[in-house]
Amino acid sequence: MPSEVLRVLVTLWLIGLAVIDVRQRELPHALTTGPLLVIGGAFAIRALAPISGVGVPNQSWDDMAVLLAFAAVLLSDTGLAALPALTALGVAFGLGTSAGQVIVIAWLLALAANLAGFMGAGDAKVIMVLLVVYPDLRLGLMLLSVTGVIGLALMLITLRGAAGLWLLSIARDLIALKFPARTGEVGRLNVPLVPLLTIGAAIYLWGVIG
Repeated sequence: MPSEVLRVLVTLWLIGLAVIDVRQRELPHALTTGPLLVIGGAFAIRALAPISGVGVPNQSWDDMAVLLAFAAVLLSDTGLAALPALTALGVAFGLGTSAGQVIVIAWLLALAANLAGFMGAGDAKVIMVLLVVYPDLRLGLMLLSVTGVIGLALMLITLRGAAGLWLLSIARDLIALKFPARTGEVGRLNVPLVPLLTIGAAIYLWGVIG
């Protein structure tokens, strides 16, 4: 697929998700889980093809690393996720390329952020899809910068007088070696994240590489 067409499709996908996120505060599985499952299946075929004698014998280790990271995502509700996650890191950094390393790190960080309650599962899947399509460290940093700076500003503006209590609750949890408060607890604020991800991705797609 031509890069220009891909950029347009990714941008439209993000805009659509951003509108849904703002209106409904919930992302449809068909537009998040669906693409991720297709991507995971594609990497499974590419990674396992050489074992069955099909495909290129010296298949990139990146495919296997991403497949292991995908397994960690599928097993994220169990304690078994740590094994494929650690193995994915070992394969990516021991045998893979920088592209595979970016994808694996992005997927595992997004998964950890979701499990910690910092973002929803749909938000994490959006990040995973973006970093597979564009395995570029600059995109990851752009998403982190925009969501971090703008997201924090929105939180502080919305919380206003309760900002001190929110920061105190985070400090309390960190001192106790716990993740900061999850949804429904003191200090947790529900801010639509996909619009911020869309801004960061748009800057990358149409500014950095445009």
